[in-house]
Amino acid sequence: MGRAVSLFAFFARSGTFIAHFSRRKNSLAFGYVIAQISVTDPEIYAEYIKLVLPTIEHYGGEFLVRGGQSVSYEGEPSGDRNVVIRFPSYQAAHDWYHSEEYSTAKALRRSASTSVQTIVEGL
Repeated sequence: MGRAVSLFAFFARSGTFIAHFSRRKNSLAFGYVIAQISVTDPEIYAEYIKLVLPTIEHYGGEFLVRGGQSVSYEGEPSGDRNVVIRFPSYQAAHDWYHSEEYSTAKALRRSASTSVQTIVEGL
């Protein structure tokens, strides 16, 4: 218990903890798109990358993780590229994924990669 209290005090002093939770207190949890991707056609996938950002921003989303170094400790990952996109709500993540705006980019991604796409609600 003492360690939890001291961690809370640290974050409270830094403002991070309070800023995060006061910003979220009157709204639903964020929606996250978590993707593990294996690129099979880098040229077409590069076109997807050019198209996807405006669709994400249109729905209030932002990339938190986009590629980068990673290591898996348990099980076999379903892709070698990891992506995490945060949306203002779980519903916004669903709306983006099924949107007309994203449909062209999604078709390119599907033709240039294999992936597992998961939408998760969280803090």
